[in-house]
Amino acid sequence: MSHPGWVVENTEPFRICFVEWFCFIISSHNKDYLNMLKILSSTVLLLIANIGFCANQGKISNLLFSSSDSEWGASHSDIVQFSLEQDYSSGTCNQTFAAVKKSDEHLVSVVLAAYMANKSIRVVLSNSRYFSDRCIISDIFIDP
Repeated sequence: MSHPGWVVENTEPFRICFVEWFCFIISSHNKDYLNMLKILSSTVLLLIANIGFCANQGKISNLLFSSSDSEWGASHSDIVQFSLEQDYSSGTCNQTFAAVKKSDEHLVSVVLAAYMANKSIRVVLSNSRYFSDRCIISDIFIDP
């Protein structure tokens, strides 16, 4: 006797699944789906490991806020530039300076909070530039 919503397959005794698609994926008749699930889970784990060992990590050592009529020019007018205790490592981006746009107010708040709490952060540099080889930061993670 089976409960509604449960699937009991006769090919493998005592195998009860709560969701039909899960049984379909893990059944021995669908090895291609199982291999795809292995590849997908491996890719996700590698991505998580890559974020965890990101070299763009550290405490904020320098903050620069500029107004619209900054002496540094228009390239610095909409950014909050900062550097970390250790250099950024992102191929073509400047190793010392990166910035968030002032219009990304939530990221500016995260930068200020991390700086004031003396917390380490991890950043993701985008391919967008604001000055020469200096990259815009697209994501910020505060370390626990």
